[in-house]
Amino acid sequence: MSAGAGMIGFCLLLASQQAAAPTAITPEPMRQIVERFSYSPAIRAGDFVFVSGVVAVPAAGAEALSFQDRMTAYERAFAMASRILETAGADWNDVVEITSYHTDIEADVEAFMTVRDQHISQPFPAWTAVDIDRLYLARAIGEFSLTVYRPVDRTPGE
Repeated sequence: MSAGAGMIGFCLLLASQQAAAPTAITPEPMRQIVERFSYSPAIRAGDFVFVSGVVAVPAAGAEALSFQDRMTAYERAFAMASRILETAGADWNDVVEITSYHTDIEADVEAFMTVRDQHISQPFPAWTAVDIDRLYLARAIGEFSLTVYRPVDRTPGE
């Protein structure tokens, strides 16, 4: 095979991968939220999965939040993110980037990191943490989104 034919084959393969339409990923427990807010919890685009913001909300009635209140809120959020990843055929080892938003970063980031580190090990993903005034849900203390690299042709566990 000539170099030109090899290059044409490579370009056709690349074009076929890029031509695949993005696919919405919605775990069953999130269907009502998806319908209410018209969004996708995650989108697969080729070998990447983009996970929308997952919100950490403390238990109702908590006024002055303790470290444990914050951890519990993040544990629930990370459990939901795990469900989204599983539905996408991915896991925490496939996460390449995290962006987190915190309404009180000084009080919040230790709880976030403690829970995050229960799910993620080396090599750690890139991480950006942003302090903000508030989130859409007024009681929310934080939200994080994920970028995941999970090749379509790779079987779970690889």
